[in-house]
Amino acid sequence: MKVAIGLITYKRPNGLKTVLESICRLQVPSDVDLHVIIVSNEQSQETQEIVRNCENTHTDIHFHYDVEETVGIPFARNKTVTRAMEMKADALIYIDDDEICPKDWLTTMISFWQAHKDEADVFTGPVCPIFPEKGTPNWAKTSDFYNTIDRHDDGALIDRAYTNNTLVSARALNKAGPCFHSAFAQTGSSDLHYFQTLYIRHGLKIMWCNEAFLYETVPSSRLNLRWLAKRGFRSGAGDTISRLLVHDKSAKGIVKVITLSGGRLVSAFLLLLVGIITFNMARIVKGYRRFFSGVGGFAGLFGFNYNEYKTIHT
Repeated sequence: MKVAIGLITYKRPNGLKTVLESICRLQVPSDVDLHVIIVSNEQSQETQEIVRNCENTHTDIHFHYDVEETVGIPFARNKTVTRAMEMKADALIYIDDDEICPKDWLTTMISFWQAHKDEADVFTGPVCPIFPEKGTPNWAKTSDFYNTIDRHDDGALIDRAYTNNTLVSARALNKAGPCFHSAFAQTGSSDLHYFQTLYIRHGLKIMWCNEAFLYETVPSSRLNLRWLAKRGFRSGAGDTISRLLVHDKSAKGIVKVITLSGGRLVSAFLLLLVGIITFNMARIVKGYRRFFSGVGGFAGLFGFNYNEYKTIHT
C-alpha cells in the first residue's frame, strides 16, 4: 500500500525541519510504502538541504522535493495532488509545515481509514496546540478554536475538512484531481473550497477521526484579538466565496450563505451576552470571532476578502 504525506512550505525552514524530523520518527505499518511530497513555493537552497538531509539519513522513507514557482497556496497544493496521482498513491495525507506528528499518528490514521473505507473517502483529525511558554492568555488555552480535539464524535460524518490533518483516498483524488482554486491564492481557504467541492459537487463523504491528532505550534502573533478578528473575517468570506464557486453562484447557493452568515451573527451576539453574564472570557472571545466571521460571510457575497498572505508573498 503506497501512502503519501503531502506538505507545502514557504519561508518556514525551522518548521519544515521540525515536521520532517517528526515524520522520520513515525511508526510505519509494515505493509505501507511511505512517500513524503514536499512542495516549496519558492526556490530555496536551505529548504532543499533540509529535505536532502532527511533523505540521506532515513532511506526507508521516500522523499520527493519539488518547487512551485507560481506564488500562492493553491498552486503548491495542486502540485502535491499531481505528484501523488502520478505515483499512484493509495492515499494522500495532508499536513502543514508548522505541525508535529506523534509517533502513532500515521498508524492510527491508516487503521481508521482501512476500517471505514467503505463509508467515506476523506478522513480528517484534530489539532492540539503548542503555545508559547510565556504570554499565552487564558482564553486561548481554553478556546476550541486552537484546540480541535473532541470537536466531533469519533466516526462522525462532517461537511468540511482542511489540509492540516486530512487523508484523501485515491478514489477522491482521481474524482476531483488538482482543483485547489486560484481565487484563494492570497486569502487562504483554498483547502476549504477543495473539500467542499469533494463533499457537495462529487458527493464524497468526510469522516472525523478523533484519535489521529497532530500538534501545531502557535506563535504569539496569533494570540491577540486583532489577529482573531482578521482570521474570523477571512474565514467567513472564504466560506461564502467557496460556496458560491461550488454552487456556480446559483440562487440556492446565495440563500445558503446568507442563512449561514446571518446565523453566525445571531449566535455571536448570544455567545457575547452569555459570556458577559457568566464572566466567561473564552465564550466572549468565541462570540467576538464569530461576529467577524458573520460579517466576512456577507462581505464575501460582494467578493470582498482579507488578503492574509499578500504581505507574506511580496
